[in-house]
This record gives sequence, structure tokens and C-alpha cells, in this order.
Amino acid sequence: MPKRKYDDKYLDYGFTFLEGRDEQLPQCVICHKTLSNDSMKPHQLKKHLSNVHPEFVGKERQFFEFKANYLKKMRMDQGGKFQTESKAIVHASYAVSLLVAKAKKPHSIGETLIKPCLVSCAGILLGESAVSKMKKVSLSNDTVKSRIFDMSCNIKSQLLAKVKASPVFAIQLDESVDVANLSQLIVFVRYVHDQSIEEDLLFCRPLETTTQAADVMQLVDAFFEEEGLDWGKLVHACTDGAPAMLGARSGFAKLLKQKNPKVVTLHCIIHRKALASRTMTQPLKEALETAIKLVNFVKASALNTTISTVVPGYGIRLRRTAVPHCRSLVIERRHVKSACAFAPRSYTIFGRKEQRRSESCCFR
Repeated sequence: MPKRKYDDKYLDYGFTFLEGRDEQLPQCVICHKTLSNDSMKPHQLKKHLSNVHPEFVGKERQFFEFKANYLKKMRMDQGGKFQTESKAIVHASYAVSLLVAKAKKPHSIGETLIKPCLVSCAGILLGESAVSKMKKVSLSNDTVKSRIFDMSCNIKSQLLAKVKASPVFAIQLDESVDVANLSQLIVFVRYVHDQSIEEDLLFCRPLETTTQAADVMQLVDAFFEEEGLDWGKLVHACTDGAPAMLGARSGFAKLLKQKNPKVVTLHCIIHRKALASRTMTQPLKEALETAIKLVNFVKASALNTTISTVVPGYGIRLRRTAVPHCRSLVIERRHVKSACAFAPRSYTIFGRKEQRRSESCCFR
């Protein structure tokens, strides 16, 4: 959609303009309020003048030219009061937007809840002067979205600068499915910065078609080309043991060596431990299976969980934060051993009939 351009006749309505990101924004020379580019229309500017500043309707053009020149001088004065207040207002807007993003709340909460709370508290504690300043903080849905996008772009640029400055770097990637049943490729990067090794999330992008090795390689290669990352600095890649990743003929590891023959590919250690745990000795296997079965049974219902935490003397000490466990991951077995201490008669407090039903559900 083409952006609207400023016309000199708009000064008759009390508006000059600011240069934004690839667009011009109308700014009132009286209250210094900046409107969106869509408001760059004569009837919109007239409406602002008549509704907000009705006492200045019908003023001569020279009056608005004087106001525009004064506004221009204040912009040029980097240490002036207007410039300082504007920076503080924008800074506050970014700070609140960051909190909204961290709390994973809807962007509209800034205008519907946070700003009214700030205005109300400022009026009670600090007076009307603070209320007028709070009202200038822009927290609309679009503004919060724009602030979060700016901060994410800044974080991304900082991370890419560190990775490019590192002599070598390594990646770890895996494909997973989100709540919308869409395949996502997640890539982490490990690099050298300030004589220490740091690790960050490099990117997360959807696999729109299939999840084969060629699709994964195409997505990674496209990101490297877009951001200018050097394949020659990549020394290590860690993946799971799926054939699409470690296949000897057409796996991701094979395609990766075509880009950099010196890169070392590794099967994830956690997945390797999970595979090794399936061949453990029989006594240890039976002990762990019993512990896993007990945890799953207790956490299968709220009643069982409550009884296990409030009834003393039955030999069960299970943390409330323990979650149901499965047979596949060793990392979960570690939590089972630390969360559960059981006795042979512990099953009796729940009833054998309910126990058999729960066990059949857990291991169906």
C-alpha cells in the first residue's frame, strides 16, 4: 500500500511532518502530537484541530509557521526539555512493551489495562502534571507490536554480530511440532565471545511441507545466506538420531558436509543415553520401572496426589512438582529417583482395583 506524502497546505491546519521509518508522519505544531501516516488527510487534520484546539481554528498561516519553526528549533536542540521528555516517553513505551512480551500477554493489554493503571496511580501519588506525562506514553496494540519487533530485530543483530566475530561456531538443531500441529525447525548456536563460550537461540522457522533432510538443509542454507554467515566457520553440528538427520546417503549430516567437509556431526548425547538405558541390567531396570510406575499412578489423578502428600507413614514422599514419566528419557528417570521413595505396602492406600485400572491406562 503506497504511503501518503505531506503537502505544504497541511500547515494551514496546524500540521508539519516527521520522517519515520520509510514514511512521513503528521505532527501537530501546537500539542506536538504525532499521528499515523493514514491520518495524512485534510479532513483528519481539520478534525484534530477543531476537536483538540478549537481556539486556534481560523488562525492565519503565519501563526502556524511560527509554531512550526519553534518546533523545528526544539528538535534541533538535543539537550532541550522537549527532546528529553520525548526520549523518556519513548523509553517508557519500550520498557512496558518489554514487560508485556516477557509476560506473554496480548499486545492490547497496554492500552486497556496498563496505561489506565499508570494514569490512575500517577494522579493519586504524583499529581496532575504526572498524569499528563503518563497519557503521552503510547501503548496501543500497534505500538506495542512495533516496539517488540524493534527489540527483537536489535537482539537478532547483536547475536549475529557476535557469531560473525567468533572464530568458529557450532549449531544444534531439532525438528518439533507445535500446538497447531505445524513442524518447526529450532536451531541453537554456540560461539566464542569475550574469551568464553556462549549459547543462544539462532532461529526458529516452520517447515511448511515435509521434514526431510533436503527441507531442513534448504531452511538452514537460506538463513545463512540471508544473514551472511560463513559456512567455513561452522565446525560442529549436533542433531537427533533420526535418519533424516544422520542418514549416511541423504541425511542432513551428508548434505552439511557438502557445504563444509571439515564439519563434525554428532548424535545428541541425551538421545544416546536414552537408547543405552534400554539395555541396562535387569535389577536396575526393575527398580526404575517400579519407581516410574508409582509416579505415574500417583500423578494420574488429583485424589491420589493429595493422599500421597498428606497421609503420613505410608512410605511415599512425592514432590508436588513431580510429573508423569515415561520409559524413553533417562533425564526423566533421574527426576524419578530424586522425587520418589517408596515401600512395598504403598499401593494399599489407593486400593488395588483403582491401581490396576491406572496401570492399564499408563502402559496401554
